[in-house]
Amino acid sequence: MNEQWRTFLSDQGAEYDASGLITQVPEPVTSASASLYDLSWRSVLRITGADAQDFLHGQFSNDVKALNGQSSQLNSYANPKGRILALFRLLKGQGDFYLDCPAEVLPAFSKRLHMFVMRSDVQIASMDETHAMVGLSGEGAPQALTEAGLAVPEAVEAITVDPDSATIVARLPGNQPRFTLLAPTETLSEHWHVLSPLAGLRPSVEWKHEQVMAGLPEVYTATTEAYVAQMVNLQLTNGLSFKKGCFPGQEVVARLQYLGKLKQRMYLYACQGAEAAPGDSVFSEDTGMAVGDVVEIAKDRDGKQHCLLVLKTAAAEGGQALHLADPDGPLLTRCELPYAFED
Repeated sequence: MNEQWRTFLSDQGAEYDASGLITQVPEPVTSASASLYDLSWRSVLRITGADAQDFLHGQFSNDVKALNGQSSQLNSYANPKGRILALFRLLKGQGDFYLDCPAEVLPAFSKRLHMFVMRSDVQIASMDETHAMVGLSGEGAPQALTEAGLAVPEAVEAITVDPDSATIVARLPGNQPRFTLLAPTETLSEHWHVLSPLAGLRPSVEWKHEQVMAGLPEVYTATTEAYVAQMVNLQLTNGLSFKKGCFPGQEVVARLQYLGKLKQRMYLYACQGAEAAPGDSVFSEDTGMAVGDVVEIAKDRDGKQHCLLVLKTAAAEGGQALHLADPDGPLLTRCELPYAFED
């Protein structure tokens, strides 16, 4: 975690828990039509070098060569069995590649990437000590960016790059305008002073809830190597390419897509009063047996709790009553994802 950035936000009244998430925030900006989120619980890697594009294209599940400096993409890194080691958003800005993922998975992820660089002209470095990242969402978010002198990406998954301030703005999927801002720490502090009167700082869990409602999964240490790409709907969220050629686990992913039957996939559920975490089990009331597990779980500012679950399709589609974390745990209620499953 960037201690300079954490100190800056602490001086603004933010309070962190032991995991690096902001849990307490200053008095809300009552007139704000947007929200700000600290994303320092995530880590950012910068990948540079003459061979960077070809290297990443051969390692990741999505079409890295499709990144043109004006877009981002959901992407993943899998083992030879197709099981996801890391899930992240990747973009290309000013010729370099940037990816962000939960900080807890970065050490193992980065170490494995380094193993395969060998003689390629590729440099991989963490940006956590020099840069910081925030989330910005809400109907007033585009105007807040404009007030900060930053160009607004108009399309979902589009990015803008401000070369003068070295700030990258990426637009994310969601039911309202949502953006991330990546910039050098001091620069982001300057942006913050403009943005914060227009968009109040909110607890980190609310950003996670926005991700859940957008149907966007995360992979944490507890769920590393738990899922194949289609189990977390990457083929439905522009996170997977079947035309790009080889990558680790590609044969497993392709076989499942063209020859197999998907027996587990990710669903959205509501769950009130639940104490659960990624990797916890979901149980069928009919059998008392585990039928899936938690991908992500979070609450919004009104206390409404939702979760993304990877479930056996027979249990989810068969109308079985499902309980979270324990056979007698809270009852789950299925909700509609913002995208449709394949026929």
